[in-house]
Amino acid sequence: MVGAACGRIGFEPIDRDSGSDSMGVAPSGLLLHFEFEPGELLIDRAGGHNAMCNPCPTLTTDTRGSVGAFDGLSCMVVTDAPELRPTAFSVTGWFLMTPNAGGGGAMFQRPLDGQNTATEAIEVYITSTSTSWGVNQQFVNEPATSQNAWHFFAGTFDGNVATLYLDAIMIGQMSVGPITYLPGDRINIGCDYDFGSDLDWWDGRVDSLRFYDHALTATDVVTVMSL
Repeated sequence: MVGAACGRIGFEPIDRDSGSDSMGVAPSGLLLHFEFEPGELLIDRAGGHNAMCNPCPTLTTDTRGSVGAFDGLSCMVVTDAPELRPTAFSVTGWFLMTPNAGGGGAMFQRPLDGQNTATEAIEVYITSTSTSWGVNQQFVNEPATSQNAWHFFAGTFDGNVATLYLDAIMIGQMSVGPITYLPGDRINIGCDYDFGSDLDWWDGRVDSLRFYDHALTATDVVTVMSL
């Protein structure tokens, strides 16, 4: 069980991606936004749903600037709230897998009764062999990406269809039906939570992780990638 060793930091939300850039206006509807800037490891810029962790990832600097570094043992946890159970949603973020056999893992996950089952309500699962976007324990599975290189992930769900984008290119989709939640289940960044235990830890780096309350369009995905 992930504890609160790093604390729940009570800062106010910083932004809601309300600006624009050369690709267009940033989409509205942000529920979570972890940017991993200095001093912001656990800070949700969207709605103040700051994370907890034990053990914690760290912040490091590479070609993308300040990013979150996950060592295959650390995980961030966001406590459930009614607004974090949308009927349609999207998860986006930049990722880099560590170049070893254990690279990758569960980058973003919300279980369905994680205390008693291994069922996933929402999951971004990326390894050296596959790139997966899961809703209701049904997964869009596509080939692996290159390790030790940054890629942009976007998974959308419109209430019925799950769609997977990699580097802003749609690479797969499937009908999965309406989403099912169990109130109280947590959101995990960097690990899976099944049968009351953490596992499948992310081994790599993460940047600009966002969770939206609707399905982004293909144009939105390009815009978010450019933010």
